[in-house]
Amino acid sequence: MAGAEQVDGAVSRVRRRRAALVGLGAAALAMHALLLNGTALWWPLAPTDAPRWPAAPVLAVRTIAPPKRVEPVMPALRDDPSPARSPARSIAATPRATPATPLPPRAPPGRPALLALALARPMPPLAIATAPVVSAESAHWAPRLPSLDRTEVAPSTRLRYRATRGARMGSAELQWQVADGAYEARLEIVLEGSARAAVLQVSRGRIDASGVAPERYTDRRLTGGMQAASFERETGTVSFSGPAWRLPLTPGVQDRLSWLLQLAAVVAADPARASAQGEVVIPVVGVRGEGRDWRFRFDATDGAPAGTVGDAPERPTQKWLREPVEPYDTRVEVWLDPARHHLPVRLRMGPASGAAAQLELTLDE
Repeated sequence: MAGAEQVDGAVSRVRRRRAALVGLGAAALAMHALLLNGTALWWPLAPTDAPRWPAAPVLAVRTIAPPKRVEPVMPALRDDPSPARSPARSIAATPRATPATPLPPRAPPGRPALLALALARPMPPLAIATAPVVSAESAHWAPRLPSLDRTEVAPSTRLRYRATRGARMGSAELQWQVADGAYEARLEIVLEGSARAAVLQVSRGRIDASGVAPERYTDRRLTGGMQAASFERETGTVSFSGPAWRLPLTPGVQDRLSWLLQLAAVVAADPARASAQGEVVIPVVGVRGEGRDWRFRFDATDGAPAGTVGDAPERPTQKWLREPVEPYDTRVEVWLDPARHHLPVRLRMGPASGAAAQLELTLDE
C-alpha cells in the first residue's frame, strides 16, 4: 500500500514539472512574439497591409539661450590716435523671440582697431627682386678691346690629347664645329680609373664681328653637378644658374672654354702679335659668377715643337702665358700651332700654388 502511494507521488511530481516547463516555454514564446511585433528588426512578421499602432506624438524641445553680454566694437584708429580713451561699457542684449545671430569670436583688446587701421591704409606696390648687375669696373673688365675687332675663326676640327692631373693620367678630346654662323665647342676629359668624365665643358653660340660669341655654357665636374652661364644679348647681361647676380655682357666676352678658340682666332688674324711685346686681353666669365679680364702675353722663350705629322719635321709653336692676379687665380700656359689654325697643341692651367691640382693636355697624334 505504501509502495503504491510512493509511485503515485512520483508520477504527480513528474506531471507538475512537465506542466511547469510547458508554461515557461509558452511564456517565452509569447515574449518573443511581443518583441518581434513591437520592433521591426529585419523584415515584418505580419503582412505589410496589417494595421499598425499609431505613431506616438513627437515632443519638440527648444532651448532658449540666456541673454548675452555684448561689448561695443572699438572705433578705428585715425592716423593721429589719441592716447586718452574712455573705457568701453558692457551692455546686455535685449532677449528676442527668435534666436539671435551668433557674434564672431571677440578679438583681444586693440586687434579690431589695428586691423581697421591696416585696411584703411593703402598697401605699397609689390617689389619684385631682380638680380643686381655688377658693373664692369668692379668686375675688372675692359670696356672695349680693339684687339678683338679682327678675328679668323678656325674651321671645324677634332683634337685628341693626353691628360694628366697630378699623378693621374687620362685622355681628352676637343671638338670644334662651325656651321651657318653657329658653333659648338666640347671638351671632355676622362682620367684613368673613372668611367665618368672628370671635366665636361660645352659652349654654344654664334660667330659675329667680334669672333666667338657664346650664348650658353655648361660645366660639369666629376664630384659635382652641372652649372651654367647664359649670355643674354637682348638684355646685355650674363646670368648664372647658381649666383643671383648678373654681369654686363661686354664685347668679346668668353666663357671658360670658348676663350681657347677666341685666342686662336685673334692670333690667327694678326700674326704680328706673336712678338716680344705681344698681348691679347679677353674677358672671361665662369659658372660661379666670376668675371675678369684674362691678359695673355707672348712668351718667346718657350716655343716648344708641336711634334711631327707624317714625314713633316717638327715645327715651333707660340706660347702664351696668363699670370694670376689673385692668390687663388688661374695660371694658364697655352701653346698654339700656326699650322693648325693656331689651335692649342698643349695646355697647362690651374692654381699657381699646388702642382697636384694643375691640368695639362698634350696633343696625341
